[in-house]
Amino acid sequence: MGIKKFITTVTESLGLELMETTKKKKAIKKLIKKLEDKESELKKALSKKLEKKQKKELEEEYKIVSIQLKKGLKILQKLNDEK
Repeated sequence: MGIKKFITTVTESLGLELMETTKKKKAIKKLIKKLEDKESELKKALSKKLEKKQKKELEEEYKIVSIQLKKGLKILQKLNDEK
């Protein structure tokens, strides 16, 4: 998956907003920050008492965010290694 496609896919699927996508590295860093924030929000929400269905949905979303965060970090590392 290309960098631009990754940024677009993640922002659309998770409902994140990135206004400025001028440079790949800068956009990836902003996206990683937003993913980290989203991950911490989900962790807090999962620690609360929830219904079984809600908890399962949050766990699935948490897994998706974690996977996307790992991909983003890998792409950022690749961009750093290139230069």
